[in-house]
Amino acid sequence: MPRIIAFLFIMLIATYAQSQQIVEDDFVIANEKLAAGDIQDALTRYNKLIEQTPKVPRLYYNRSLAYIASGEYEKAIDDCNMAISLDGAYYEGWYGRGVARFKSGDFEKALADASLAVILGKNNNESWFLRASVYFKMKEYAKAIDDFTKSLQLDPTNSDALINRGICYYNTGKLSDACHDFKAALDKGSKKAKMYMDKYC
Repeated sequence: MPRIIAFLFIMLIATYAQSQQIVEDDFVIANEKLAAGDIQDALTRYNKLIEQTPKVPRLYYNRSLAYIASGEYEKAIDDCNMAISLDGAYYEGWYGRGVARFKSGDFEKALADASLAVILGKNNNESWFLRASVYFKMKEYAKAIDDFTKSLQLDPTNSDALINRGICYYNTGKLSDACHDFKAALDKGSKKAKMYMDKYC
């Protein structure tokens, strides 16, 4: 009898590991579909995964990204709320909700979410970029410059951060700094940067 129990326990562990791998594989496929722009297929896969494992924050967060991509911001916010309720320290939940609120024009709430994402995510470039973008929209250019600078320290290849910081510099009368950023973005291959170079520099 003890051997049978031990065997069943081993089989249970093996089955659990196999099911976890299947879920992980499906999650990877869903993410690939999202990255490829196949939003509906990605949503269908995330829905199925959430039915199978309803207490995994990252599933709700990733589905929120699909909703953001399709412009369904309230659904994205609902998913991020669920992710946060499952794990309040999961910074992606705060970040995702901040993005959804930013996209829907609710900048005050987006700022609050982005600030928590910055605190919880620490060295996450996207959180700093999001908060900088919110400050930019709110025309708080000095704060936006500080956050775009932090974002660039974490990811020096981010040409959008350079361009946006350059616009902030321009709006605060620092034309030389603005042109320096536009030129740096142009050197990184940004086609958009050339337009700003031609217009302002």
